[in-house]
Amino acid sequence: MAMVTMTCMSKKDREMIHLALPVGAKSLLNEAADRRDMKLIGVAARLITWFVAQDYTLQNIILGLMDEEDTVGVIELIKERQAKEKAQRVVKSAKEKAARRRSAGHKPAQSSPAKH
Repeated sequence: MAMVTMTCMSKKDREMIHLALPVGAKSLLNEAADRRDMKLIGVAARLITWFVAQDYTLQNIILGLMDEEDTVGVIELIKERQAKEKAQRVVKSAKEKAARRRSAGHKPAQSSPAKH
């Protein structure tokens, strides 16, 4: 096992963790970091930050804690939920933008009358 020491990049708080990685994993992580002109600690920190922000069910899938046959259906449900959440964010953003425009004195766009 390879040992990796990571330090949180926060200026106020610094937390250190030690990771034991399978042989070869550290070199693969180093290669991924090098391709992106990043440091190993930065890549690992972003991966961990991304992982903990994921849905509990998705974390279980990533960790291999669900049966493979169950995973496919669950992933489809997660995709549907994420699409719905994204659509809700887009609608909310559009409403907020329209409200800001109205408060700034802009008139809403009028549709032109239909020609007969």
